[in-house]
Amino acid sequence: MYSTKVDGEVLSFGTSGMLYHSNKLMYDRGTKSLWHQFLGEPVVGPLGDSGVKLELIPVALTTWADWLALHPDTTVLSIETGVYPPSSYAPEDDRRSIYSATVIPRTPYFRSPNAPSFWPQKPKS
Repeated sequence: MYSTKVDGEVLSFGTSGMLYHSNKLMYDRGTKSLWHQFLGEPVVGPLGDSGVKLELIPVALTTWADWLALHPDTTVLSIETGVYPPSSYAPEDDRRSIYSATVIPRTPYFRSPNAPSFWPQKPKS
């Protein structure tokens, strides 16, 4: 996770719908620069070669079971929102999940030229 503040100004980001080296590109609404969401730095646009980099904010990546074991009094929102059907919240590894195709099989959709050799790569087509 990154701070969206650059040189004292808070940037507003959106999803571009584009990928760069198999990674999502965000855009900032002010300069329309495209930002690599994993690295937190702009790759194309007015800020592309500026050396600007978003400040990394530490976060915890964990499973729900581990989180709940550490924080048993946690409150969560109900999935009964009326906006999405409860089936939309199926775990990613559940074949009924809308995301199951992205995790089963566990290979990337796109080739990543800078990936370590031990990571599986999508075959060239």
